[in-house]
Amino acid sequence: MADDPKKRPEPSLADRFAKMVAPPELYDSRRRRRWGLEDSANPRGPYVVELNLQHLEGLNGAAKQFEDLYRELMPADAPMPVRIARTYYRCTSKATGWWI
Repeated sequence: MADDPKKRPEPSLADRFAKMVAPPELYDSRRRRRWGLEDSANPRGPYVVELNLQHLEGLNGAAKQFEDLYRELMPADAPMPVRIARTYYRCTSKATGWWI
């Protein structure tokens, strides 16, 4: 018997948020202004990045790949990300999202 999509429970907000790269609310200029964030087409702002725990090269490989990608994509004068916990970095970025 095939799985009936109508009978599947709606994913929780936490499940949906966990699969997001950048919450869609970040693209809403009204909310960005209310939150005190830059309101432009390609804004930069403060972000927390969670490393992929299932990265093929482990956490160290994920960290290295993230730092390399950040250097490649961000302007030379952008401050480097700061590791704030075992799996998290704080950085300044655009709301485009990265999968590492």
